[in-house]
Amino acid sequence: MDTPSYRQLFTQGKVAMYATGSFFAAAVASGSKETYDQLRAVPLPLPSGKTMSITVFLAVPKAAKSKDLAARLLLRMLKDDIQTTIVTLGKTIPGRVGMVPTTFRQDNVWFKAFEQAALSATSYAPEGAEQYGNEIVKIVAEHVEAMLFNGISAEDTGNNLQRALGELIATKKRS
Repeated sequence: MDTPSYRQLFTQGKVAMYATGSFFAAAVASGSKETYDQLRAVPLPLPSGKTMSITVFLAVPKAAKSKDLAARLLLRMLKDDIQTTIVTLGKTIPGRVGMVPTTFRQDNVWFKAFEQAALSATSYAPEGAEQYGNEIVKIVAEHVEAMLFNGISAEDTGNNLQRALGELIATKKRS
């Protein structure tokens, strides 16, 4: 089954489990209040006890024309009100620890698993490859979803994923 169809079935309450990030709860909330009210989450049972996280880097480019304005925007995004908005609207982990409002945590019991996992999560993008984060996330998502939805074994997924990521990095080194 393709990923969009699976996501739709999950939102409709016709699929019981989906391994994804907390951000997907925002889509569920807009698609079905009934399903959203029933959401629960548990960390993936990885042997290390850690999970993976998408790393988002915000920066001011060296050649930016308005560095001061860009820097002010980045600093503004780290303020308490914006960080809590990231949680409440995006249903995702903020950039700063301690920014999850108590009321949000109480009203969204499913979020606790994501909040706890975020404390020990490691990035999809390995150190030194942060600038390729979007491409890495796409590759990881495609392979994990192929395992979940298309019957690819975990071992084959790991091997295919390693090969695809190695090819990505090799092409970047040549550029």
